[in-house]
Amino acid sequence: MVRTKHLPLLLFSIIIVVGIFFSLPNKPLADPTPTYVGPDACMTCHSAKYNAWNESSHPNMLLSAAEAQARGFPLPEGLSWDNITYTVGGTWKIRYLNTTGYFITWHFENGVKVNGSNQWNVATEEWVDYHPGEEKAYTCGGCHTTGYSTEGNQDGLPGLVGTWQFRGVTCESCHGPGSLHSPNMDAAQANPMTIDVSGEVCEQCHGRTSSGFPEYEIGNPSSLNISYGAAPHKHRQQFWDWNISEHSEELEPFLQDSCLTCKGTDNIFNTDLISLLDVTITVENATNAVTCTSCHSGHDLDLWITRPEIEGYPIAWELGSEADYNTVCMQCHTSGGTPETQVKEEWHHAQTELFNGSVHYVSDVTCTVCHMALDTKSAVAYDLLNHTMIANSYGTYDYSCGQAIGCHKEQGTAWAEQMIEEIQTTVNATLHKAEEAITEAEATIATANQTTGVNQTAIEEAESLLLQAKSYSSFVEGDGTLGFHNPSYALSLLSTSLDYVAKAESTALEARAAALDSDVISLTAQVSSLETQVTSLQNQTDTLQDDIEDLETKIDSLESTSATVPYLYGGLGLAIGFIVGAAIIFVVRRGKP
Repeated sequence: MVRTKHLPLLLFSIIIVVGIFFSLPNKPLADPTPTYVGPDACMTCHSAKYNAWNESSHPNMLLSAAEAQARGFPLPEGLSWDNITYTVGGTWKIRYLNTTGYFITWHFENGVKVNGSNQWNVATEEWVDYHPGEEKAYTCGGCHTTGYSTEGNQDGLPGLVGTWQFRGVTCESCHGPGSLHSPNMDAAQANPMTIDVSGEVCEQCHGRTSSGFPEYEIGNPSSLNISYGAAPHKHRQQFWDWNISEHSEELEPFLQDSCLTCKGTDNIFNTDLISLLDVTITVENATNAVTCTSCHSGHDLDLWITRPEIEGYPIAWELGSEADYNTVCMQCHTSGGTPETQVKEEWHHAQTELFNGSVHYVSDVTCTVCHMALDTKSAVAYDLLNHTMIANSYGTYDYSCGQAIGCHKEQGTAWAEQMIEEIQTTVNATLHKAEEAITEAEATIATANQTTGVNQTAIEEAESLLLQAKSYSSFVEGDGTLGFHNPSYALSLLSTSLDYVAKAESTALEARAAALDSDVISLTAQVSSLETQVTSLQNQTDTLQDDIEDLETKIDSLESTSATVPYLYGGLGLAIGFIVGAAIIFVVRRGKP
């Protein structure tokens, strides 16, 4: 009875719980240990990137015998595909693993086992020796596979050291395990894959370490802890080279946000992706300098354009498009103009504009021929580019210019070094001369500008001419090679700079001379006026002198007259006295009776 009584309430509760459950968003359960799911799981949503990756060398690092046979790989003489478990490589060279997982270090001649001739060099199409006759285990899984562990033996074969989840360098080698991301769109948005554009993510394999396969946390460049091998010019040393190049040091504290267009890698992705990730890259949060993905697409590994087109530059390119051995460098190493078309006081990274039209350029010598010389060996010497970006990498011009594999093998390295020194010395001396002349012209213009009454229009013209002089000399300096990219053009630019300096200084001197001439004319007029005034004063002085002389004559006359005055006054007094006395007597007498 009790169960029957509470059954409706129980059913109602179950319905409520089920309703709440199904009303919740369809989100995957949290999984603290993501696992590898393989490239096919990525292809569902990222087919374009998958196809690009599939055409690269990364998926071919370790192929099954069946895959290698389907690709038409050759076999060491006397062997069949039944003797092979896997092939290693395929771009520069191909090596073979036997049915126990060890490298095949022999071949057969007329049924007789002969050591060597066990590696196929793709470029030269020849068999060469690789550890002939040795028993050599396959220890390369750390770079040639995904999800590698040093524990155990893959497929139970003793020659395969370690185990892996997937063969080849797959998506998850660079983005990390994808099990949390791959189930559906909700999971993908809730658990985005890591986009690591650092040099360290590539260094896992391209670093030629002496400490074995390094441990690395995807997305955390500082987690890499390695020690480098001892010798240059070896297979997979690209990170070692890059790490001593200026490309690895471009993030500096004085940069502006706009500089990150070329000096950083964090913002090279398209606008849609940046928007999706809700990222704004500034100098405060940028972490990566010019890294591998600045030049190489992370999927097909081709050279590509990652910087926007420079307005006004004659070479047009599109973001994400394929680049060549010139444009991959030119997209950053360009000033966007020349002093013939623009006037700027200071130019930067003008390598492209100076290099264009040079002897090397018209001879199809690309940027990489000199700055990324073929000096490293993968299959044959030398089939890999140096990544130091330094023409005399490791202290020699042998590879870029001279006797090793350079263009000037007949002349030799010493000749190349002498030519470089002569060109740079000449251009540097001319540049120094132009800079000194500019400094002197600045002082001349400043002095002229301080001259009273100087024509300001002329001063402005002199300053404009001097700015053009600075523009031409700064352009040569902004190239950074002391003219070596194009010696004749560099010297022509400096000659033009000196011409503008001369015109600027001449204009300033003429303006000052005109102002001084005007002052002389004014002073002459003032002197003439003063002379007239002096003449007038002299005349007045002469007249005054005559007046003084007349006055002195009158004074003298008065002085002579003044001597007789007392006698006149005495006689006059006596006469008056006599008259008065007579009158009194007359009155007195008349008045008597």
